[in-house]
Amino acid sequence: AFIKRAINAANPVTPAGTVSESMTILFAFLLNNVKNYVLFKGSRIKDVSCAMVKEKEHIFTLSMVHTDITIPATAHGLGGTPTIVTVFPTGPVWSWDKVANPIAWGGVAQKCTEFNFTINRNAKANHIMGQTKPYNAKTHGRRIGGDWSNLYTNTALETDSKPPKTERTLTAVLHTSFTVTFLNTKISYNREDLASDSDEDVIENVTFKSKSANLP
Repeated sequence: AFIKRAINAANPVTPAGTVSESMTILFAFLLNNVKNYVLFKGSRIKDVSCAMVKEKEHIFTLSMVHTDITIPATAHGLGGTPTIVTVFPTGPVWSWDKVANPIAWGGVAQKCTEFNFTINRNAKANHIMGQTKPYNAKTHGRRIGGDWSNLYTNTALETDSKPPKTERTLTAVLHTSFTVTFLNTKISYNREDLASDSDEDVIENVTFKSKSANLP
């Protein structure tokens, strides 16, 4: 749910579960060997990045903005006993080897060695006169882009990158049940030149920009 908030479009009309809905995050830690709590209030995701690299786990990085952060205290003040998420969850790790051919351009699987994307929510804290803390934090239009690298096998990428650039759908399977769809995507293309005595594979590098993205 957290990653979906970061990726999917804002929905001011029905904000629940989207970046349009602010969150309160409870963080617990030991201070002088005593459990303390901090509340991050009015929190919104500013941007999210994902790095998918062969032979490694997927790495997600999120930045957030908050309208208030409380001073550490031994009582959280929420009432009851909230469930604190474990830092090291159990279960399978989302990684490069869980899905065959996870990247597809226009429905064609890519021989991908690395895939990265960033979605900037452009969330910004707004201030008003007479108040030191932010009044609120709102998101603006998304900026969606990234890059990937392939073993050189598909010249269609080079053709699609030439003016007028062809818009296609780009998909990235994060896990067997989770696929990010990048719509109205255009690419730029570069193929690495190798020395005549090199035994390395020829790599084609692709950068992309998309108008929208969705994670069901």
